[in-house]
Amino acid sequence: MSVAIIPMAQDFGWSPSVAGLVQSAFFWGYIISQLPGGYLTSKNGGRRVMPAGVAMWSVATAAVPLLAGTIPGLCLSRAAVGLGEAVAPSAATDMVSRVVPTNERSTAVSFVFGGLHLGSILGLLAAPYLITNFGWETVFVVFGAAGLAWVLWFEQLMAGILAADPETAALLTADRLGMSAAAADAAAADSHSGGHGGHAAGPISGQVP
Repeated sequence: MSVAIIPMAQDFGWSPSVAGLVQSAFFWGYIISQLPGGYLTSKNGGRRVMPAGVAMWSVATAAVPLLAGTIPGLCLSRAAVGLGEAVAPSAATDMVSRVVPTNERSTAVSFVFGGLHLGSILGLLAAPYLITNFGWETVFVVFGAAGLAWVLWFEQLMAGILAADPETAALLTADRLGMSAAAADAAAADSHSGGHGGHAAGPISGQVP
C-alpha cells in the first residue's frame, strides 16, 4: 500500500488527508488484535492462529481492487489486513517456544523475523515493477494470492509433521491456558529436553529423538 497509494490517489483524486486515512486504517486493526491475538495463540496454538491470520490478510489484500472505489470499504479492508498481521509475531514465537530447544530459540526467532523483513524488502522492490507494467491493482492480487499459496504450503507442512510425529503436532496445538501448572511445567520440560535429544523438538531441530 505504501507504494500503490500514489497511483491510487491519482486515479481516484484523493487528497493527502484521504490517502493518509486509507494508510492509517491498517493500524486500526493491528492495534485491536494485539492482545486478543496473544490470547488466541496461547489457547489454540500458533500453528492454528498463524494460517488463519495469513488467510485473513491475504483475502483482504486481494479484495482491495474491488473495494477501492469506496473509502469505507477500502478502510475496512485495510483494517482487516492489520487484524490478520497483528497475530503473526505472537503466533510465530509461540510455535518456536513449543517445539524448538531452548539453546536454538534465538536463532529460530532471528530466522523468522529476518524472513519477515526480507519479504518486506522483496515486496517493495516488486511493487513498482508490477504497478508500472500491469497497474496498481495487480500488486494486491499478486500479494494476496501469494499469501493464500503460503497457507496451503503451511497446511501441507503441518500435515506432514502430524503424520511423522503426532506428539509434536499435538504440542503445537495444546491449550496452554487450560493446562494445570503441573501439566504446563511438564510440557515445558519436554520441549526443553529436545536440546538434548528429546522427542518433542526432534523434527524441528533436526536432531534424532
